[in-house]
Amino acid sequence: MVLGGLGLVLGSVGLGLVVLRNMLERRGELAMLRAVGFGRGQIKRMVLYEHWGLMLAGLICGVISALVAVIPALQSPGGQVPYGSLVATVAGIAVSGAAWVWIAGTLALRGGLLDALRHE
Repeated sequence: MVLGGLGLVLGSVGLGLVVLRNMLERRGELAMLRAVGFGRGQIKRMVLYEHWGLMLAGLICGVISALVAVIPALQSPGGQVPYGSLVATVAGIAVSGAAWVWIAGTLALRGGLLDALRHE
């Protein structure tokens, strides 16, 4: 259980770092959106929805593949499944991932985006 928790923390932090790097590489694109009239809030929402959608799709794919992998264990007599713990783990992954995406998006959109456009 401890090893799973460590994997959860490392995976969530890794997700945040990947999102932050992606956002920093796309600052020119985001600055272009800002220059053509999109507000800072609109850009932030667009970016967060994009990354939250990708995270949710990955989480759904992972849960489905995990269910396929444990079907034989679920069908065996006497097999007990800790549903509460599993739901709590998946919810923890979703909440932690969403938080890290929000933090990375907020950090990446700080400062002057128009300066990024000038350097593009």
